[in-house]
Amino acid sequence: MIITLVRKPLINNVCTTVTLCETGGINIDGTRIGTGTGAITKKEYPNMKGGNYGQDGEDYKDRENVVLYLVDKGRWPANVLLSESSIEPISIQGGESKSGVRQPTGKALYSTENTSVVWNSNNVKDTTVRGYDDSGSVVRYFKTVKEE
Repeated sequence: MIITLVRKPLINNVCTTVTLCETGGINIDGTRIGTGTGAITKKEYPNMKGGNYGQDGEDYKDRENVVLYLVDKGRWPANVLLSESSIEPISIQGGESKSGVRQPTGKALYSTENTSVVWNSNNVKDTTVRGYDDSGSVVRYFKTVKEE
């Protein structure tokens, strides 16, 4: 059995939809696939919120950095759940696959090089390793539920 999770189309906005349908969402963290490593990564980004850049001589580099802490909690779920009985046939059909990893480039995320933009010093650099570097059946991308 394969279950597809979908969201009801919005009725004007989220608040109206939740009020009329008496439901508002699901626990996304509770549906993650795998448990992750639990590793905590600290990221610092220039504080570029609010105001106009350069107004009154303000420069982003004069502001405190915004600090984010990211926890590896496992893969985000797909909108599909698999029952235990569907794992074997899907594994046979899908075969084995390997996930890659993209190493950080260290370059600016939003490069202004070779453009007419001269006011953006752009200090935000690509420092994040992306990917899982794992291999196995394609069913590893989906949450599996027990049949009753």
